[in-house]
Amino acid sequence: MIRLELPIYFQKKGKLKLLSMNWYRNAHFMEQNKIKKWYKMIILSKLEKDNVKIKSVKMEYELYYKNSGCDL
Repeated sequence: MIRLELPIYFQKKGKLKLLSMNWYRNAHFMEQNKIKKWYKMIILSKLEKDNVKIKSVKMEYELYYKNSGCDL
């Protein structure tokens, strides 16, 4: 089993932003694409670091975030 810890926040103009559907719906398509590429690079770098070859995938999520009132 591979365990990846991935960020759910990103920084934009010095402010910490939550990667949520609210942000995604309102974001410009170029900004959305930039964040998707950034996220992909994070995942790939973590997998390459451990020299992982993936044949099948089963995912389980545990979500920890700062704001309990969020609809993530």
